[in-house]
Amino acid sequence: MIKKTDRLGFEMFRRYCGHAAATIFAAFSVVAAGNAYAACESNAAFSAQSNVVFKKVGFGSTSKPKPEDLALGRTQAIAAAFEQYANECLTGGQLKIYLRDKSKITSQIDSLVTVLFEKQNVDKKNRQIKTSIKISVKGNMLSAFFQDDAPASRSGSAQFMVYIFAGRQAVTTVDGSSGGGSTQTFLQKQTRIQNQKQANKATEMSVQQGDTMMTASQSESMSKTTTGGSDEQKDAVVVGNTNTMGSRDYQMISTKGMDATFKEIMTENGFRPVPYKATRRKCGCVDAEIIESELANEGELSSDSWDMIGVCLAEKCNIPFIAVGTVDANTPQRSKIRDGWWQTQAKITGRVVDLRDFLPVDIASFSTKYYDGMGAADNVALEQAMKKMTKITANEITSQMNAAGVR
Repeated sequence: MIKKTDRLGFEMFRRYCGHAAATIFAAFSVVAAGNAYAACESNAAFSAQSNVVFKKVGFGSTSKPKPEDLALGRTQAIAAAFEQYANECLTGGQLKIYLRDKSKITSQIDSLVTVLFEKQNVDKKNRQIKTSIKISVKGNMLSAFFQDDAPASRSGSAQFMVYIFAGRQAVTTVDGSSGGGSTQTFLQKQTRIQNQKQANKATEMSVQQGDTMMTASQSESMSKTTTGGSDEQKDAVVVGNTNTMGSRDYQMISTKGMDATFKEIMTENGFRPVPYKATRRKCGCVDAEIIESELANEGELSSDSWDMIGVCLAEKCNIPFIAVGTVDANTPQRSKIRDGWWQTQAKITGRVVDLRDFLPVDIASFSTKYYDGMGAADNVALEQAMKKMTKITANEITSQMNAAGVR
């Protein structure tokens, strides 16, 4: 029989194991998320292995692989490591170009990677070559490859692209809360079982002496008692609890720091980027503050604004493309990594619209994750985050348009 104290000890051990497992899982999730975030940094390494079977040459008891067999194992291992990089780090548009021109890219793979470690083991008995390799990818070289293959670059006639980005930053952040409910508790339910059995046995003896008869009796009894039962305790239930969402107050911020990076990448890919403000006098477009306000507050332009853009850009100035986007930046905070510094995060969401048709058509869309920025001041941290975000955004725009053959 398991005693009640034993049951309680087991229950406490079970709950402890559950909490410990949850804690370990949460910690593992944080580490995994951190690794995923840093997986595509410039110093990130990617490892892979390959197995190549070589043919036996001659009639000897042993066989050695040919130099070309060793080279094949090395090439396959590098290609497998680069495939891992492509799967984890290339944007959607870049991945389409990679899959389309995979053979062309892999034929130049030696110039796109740096080999950090390699080792080959030859199994002469089974005639196998096992190659282990670790590489880092030359991001700038790969970007140059995508840019050189861009249809807009090869066409020789760069197209205008007007762009306007509006930014907003959370100046105050209030966390959500919960409470206000009542707790309903339950009494412990007890069940008791008792079963008793009893049996009697009687024995009678008689003795006769002369005229006298004497009688004696003896009785025996046996009993068995069984007890048991169970205790059940229902967990308390919180009734009427209220959850309150967090809130943020925003203010508009300048996105001028994005201009240099955006112009550089778009120009390298065969486009002629022009800020929206430059179109007001030449094309008769409305003031940029109106467009920026709509993007910052609504995340989208109104129908009237799109009609205006169709008239002033497409009809009057024959501009083929416009890129619009909304930048979201978090409240700057003191850095937990470096004393005295600030850190913040920023992301952008938007699209590129083709104005050449009768109706505007989206030809590219972008939505980045939040990128970190750090600096000695809060505005420096924001500028660093926006620079990272803009580079990814411009590359994604050009990759999607290049993959679609837009020129």
